[in-house]
Amino acid sequence: MRQEINMRFLVIMNMPSYTGNAVHQMHVDHKASNSLEDFVDALSNNDFVVVEEFYKDRPDMDYYSVGDIAINHRYVGKVKVFNKQENGERYHAPQRNAPYRRQNY
Repeated sequence: MRQEINMRFLVIMNMPSYTGNAVHQMHVDHKASNSLEDFVDALSNNDFVVVEEFYKDRPDMDYYSVGDIAINHRYVGKVKVFNKQENGERYHAPQRNAPYRRQNY
């Protein structure tokens, strides 16, 4: 039996944000997911997935819940796992061997 843990994710939605940006980000917990793969399965097998949404007003504040929301998988562009570490909050990303900088010409 797997241990029940809440997974927090950063979800990039392909729809306009409240401030008029082309996409917006949501910080969410999905109680039924114990991994990124579980969350992707839930998104893939359901039109809507109920998640708990979190806001953060300032960088020096903790996240706080604003309640449950149903998100439609058709508007999800990307999902990253959130890790809270001693040295601060960050999203899990693979480490690169060398720094990469995009060149704009």
